[in-house]
Amino acid sequence: MYTTEYLGTPERQEDLDAIFDLLCACDHDFVPPLSQRTSSFQKSFEAPLGQDKPYAYFEVMKSQRFAVARDESGRMVAFLTFRPRYTCPELARFGENNYMTTACVYPEHRGQGLVSRLYDIVERGLPEDQQTDYVTTRTWSTNAVQLHAFGKRGYEIVAVLKDDRGPGVDTIYYAKKVR
Repeated sequence: MYTTEYLGTPERQEDLDAIFDLLCACDHDFVPPLSQRTSSFQKSFEAPLGQDKPYAYFEVMKSQRFAVARDESGRMVAFLTFRPRYTCPELARFGENNYMTTACVYPEHRGQGLVSRLYDIVERGLPEDQQTDYVTTRTWSTNAVQLHAFGKRGYEIVAVLKDDRGPGVDTIYYAKKVR
């Protein structure tokens, strides 16, 4: 049994510690690994940081908004972050949007539909003053699980940056109208 909630910007040290631990557990699930990035909205992936943990990524990410999932003991087992009212050149035509940046789930809790439930929160479960017309995100072209999930949820490809994350690994931007 899992519970999900909109956490907002984490303030309790206990939540921040849980987020960092989960981020470390999922570090190498991303291309490039989160420990080699400066932020969730980084534009260039050319110069790796050479860190063993995602310290720089976490410092930027912790100021974002969070939807989280907890197990029956109350332990955080998944999170989804987003930047509220975000805009960038690739997504400019959608105006200010809620840009989902990072989803992490402990491996032993995957396959339970947790990320889908967290997407539901960002798409339609936020307080009224935080809702936008569009929710956007991006992933890499070899991330088959996310490519399938976004298509299944009705997200449309709106931009592709060829070889952005290395030869043969494109960055793909998605958008979905939610209201």
